[in-house]
Amino acid sequence: MKNVSMNGIFSRNVEIFISLAKTKSFQKTASIFGLSTSSISRELVTLENKLKVTLVDRSCRPLILTPEGRKLLSELIPIMNESQLWHEKLRISIQA
Repeated sequence: MKNVSMNGIFSRNVEIFISLAKTKSFQKTASIFGLSTSSISRELVTLENKLKVTLVDRSCRPLILTPEGRKLLSELIPIMNESQLWHEKLRISIQA
């Protein structure tokens, strides 16, 4: 996988979901992660099965998030931002 990890805090399928939401493309997300589009799809299905919801409307191009997908993304973004902030603070304190 290319260097796209959110500091190892989030599972890969969550990171893939966030990338899909940003790029609106299985192909672009596959390129970012260095995976096939079918692998990206499998990761998304795994997350959807865990959550028991459909996150992406696959019938649209570019893809769009379902209402559940939009809600999940809106909840993940602040958590992701806070995680990145704390990771940076920790990195700086270790280097000091």
